[in-house]
Amino acid sequence: MYDILFVSLDGGKILSKKLIIITVIAIFLVFNPISVIFINNMRLDNFAEQLFGCPLPFNTEIVETHKEAGNMNMTGDNFGFWVYIVINTDLSESEIIDYYNHSNFRGGKYLRLDVIPYNLAEQSMSYTYRRNKNSDIATDNRYIIQLYDHDDSIWGILDIRRV
Repeated sequence: MYDILFVSLDGGKILSKKLIIITVIAIFLVFNPISVIFINNMRLDNFAEQLFGCPLPFNTEIVETHKEAGNMNMTGDNFGFWVYIVINTDLSESEIIDYYNHSNFRGGKYLRLDVIPYNLAEQSMSYTYRRNKNSDIATDNRYIIQLYDHDDSIWGILDIRRV
């Protein structure tokens, strides 16, 4: 009884059911779980490049890098991006903190930057850093620089890794 009529801009012709079907399929292709994961992985790459591509301080080298997207605070039902680098440097902790605090990282309202001495990582929430710890490596001059951002956009809400 109630037909929905769509009028096109090219002369007032009624659009067919084919256009509706094509539109529904297009929406499904954009918002299906695989597409959302793909889109969020691209967003993660862009987010990670801020830290991975940031110029290093003098006498500093990157030892390890890591990036991850998903549920980051273990309480469930949220989504975020987390990246870190492990650096070996001759600079002091305060110099490293000052250096990275002056880097203009882009993110949302939940953007957080942490500098953690590598030997204290086990005492922080960042215990996973120590999973590959080699006892022969001196850790006095190593720091973990981590960048985190919670994502409450539609892409974060739709990602199945948030649960």
